Amino acid sequence: MLVQIKGFKVGDHVGVGTYVNSCRDCENCNSSLENYSPETVFTFNRTDTDGTITKGGYSTHIVVHERYRFKIPDGYHLAKAAPLLCAGITVYTPMVQHNMNQPGKSLGVIRLGGLGHMAVKFGKAFGLKSLKNLLHFRADTALGDHPFDPYLSLLKFGGVMTIVCFPSEMKMHPASLNLGNSLF
Repeated sequence: MLVQIKGFKVGDHVGVGTYVNSCRDCENCNSSLENYSPETVFTFNRTDTDGTITKGGYSTHIVVHERYRFKIPDGYHLAKAAPLLCAGITVYTPMVQHNMNQPGKSLGVIRLGGLGHMAVKFGKAFGLKSLKNLLHFRADTALGDHPFDPYLSLLKFGGVMTIVCFPSEMKMHPASLNLGNSLF
């Protein structure tokens, strides 16, 4: 069966993020929060609606609903596009959700790596400055287990710490949240 795809032609470079399908009809999907849909099909190691197993970047080809593909502009270097679709969107989304793209904000990033590197790049693009003890937003991109209390104290009143890493456990003293009045 031949399917017509709007806005694309053969030979266009297309990017795919962390999911390839969802129900596209629940409250989360209708609010552009497809990654929280109970029927999200992630790019790696998930069963799609046709019964195939997704293999992400290890695939020889990939089937993705048109809603979840992104055109990479002609001439854009593909090696620069790939990090935007994984680490980039992982840190960009919470930064924009918490208005970090507004003037006058400050950013803290702990332990640079793939995700942290992208957070710093977006922060610079947003014109943010890193200021100790005055952070509006802190992205925790650290690999492995690490303390949270020292970093919570860096936030301004009402500051936001977003966690885009997967520690095996999170330990912190409740006073770190109460005294800093941070959003977690």
